[in-house]
Amino acid sequence: MKIYRLYQSLMRFAACVFRWREPRKMSGEGALNALKDMLATREEDHIFIVSDTHVLDLAPVGRFIEDLSDRKTITIFDKVEEDPDRKTIEAGVDLYREQGADMLIAIGGGSVIDTAKALGTRITRPSKPLHRMQGVWKVKKKLPFLIAVPTTAGTGSEVSITAVVKDREENRKYTINDHALIPDIAVLDPALTKTLPPHMVAFSGMDALTHAVEARISRSGTKGTDQHAERAVKGVFRYLERAYSDNDAAAREGMLEASYQAGLAFRRAYVGNVHALAHAVGAFYEVPHGKANAVFLPLVLRYYGELVSEELALLADTVGLPVEGLDEKKKADAFIEAIKGLNRRLGIPKALELPAFDPAPLAEHAFKEANPFYPVPRIFSREDFVTLFMRGVSKTG
Repeated sequence: MKIYRLYQSLMRFAACVFRWREPRKMSGEGALNALKDMLATREEDHIFIVSDTHVLDLAPVGRFIEDLSDRKTITIFDKVEEDPDRKTIEAGVDLYREQGADMLIAIGGGSVIDTAKALGTRITRPSKPLHRMQGVWKVKKKLPFLIAVPTTAGTGSEVSITAVVKDREENRKYTINDHALIPDIAVLDPALTKTLPPHMVAFSGMDALTHAVEARISRSGTKGTDQHAERAVKGVFRYLERAYSDNDAAAREGMLEASYQAGLAFRRAYVGNVHALAHAVGAFYEVPHGKANAVFLPLVLRYYGELVSEELALLADTVGLPVEGLDEKKKADAFIEAIKGLNRRLGIPKALELPAFDPAPLAEHAFKEANPFYPVPRIFSREDFVTLFMRGVSKTG
């Protein structure tokens, strides 16, 4: 375990060397229209749009593409599935090269934006397959100009240094982390989240909360990442239920900003063991990532115990829980219970129902993802991961 902590310390030191740039942020109702006008001034003339068929059916997106096609050549790649597969990404790379495109616009959820990022890495590093860029700082070259337009509020991919890739043939997920993956522009338009089904609002919102909480308890956090994480947690508790139940514009805009703030937090402080568990489940089963995060988040926080009491007590105060006069541990317990209550009100189960469940290969996947990379409060063994899978999964069949 000491070697893992040494690695994390070196990574924390190395992170200080980098310039943590932000995308140019365009936000608010009508931001997509503003993007169209801005693109008219750029010299790139062949835009490669990465999306999926559902997103392309959205009226604002259809108008945007139609108007843009009067000024630029457009190629659309709409084959993206949930959890982008390596083969899907390679198909996009082939089409991008064939058409001679010179700009990327990702319009969709985290899977779409991650696909565009991974596609961009293959364009800029044509001789390096995706699995060889797994890990940290292996891209090293600027991607084609990249614009991220999220249609969900949760992944933070529009500002992060990360792309998650799934290899369905090998039953694994892996991440590519490099500053080159930060989009040049992020467009946060709440009109694009208006038709999101309630369960997707819930899953993506809990994904954002997990990013923020894991960043806040990370051993690689800074004053800046702590501030971004606290803003994100406060935003999720303020807006998520409204976005889920009422779907009002202010709540949708608030959740987009909360997701963005969470992205600013975790891209430097990193995520942790909750994500390792969720990615393992997603690699072996078709479980939505945000749903898995939501189930495992309170379980992992409880498992950490007093190691995270100080941070969770602060978050309890941040979101305005009625904890005045309580000690640190009770405040932390109240925050964990608040997460469980939020899950319950959002219709998220206490455990995932999985068929033919064997925790051993999932624990191995989670262990290899988390270590030595994630600067978590407590380094989990394979046995720890098995225990948490047993608590978070209800076997069916």
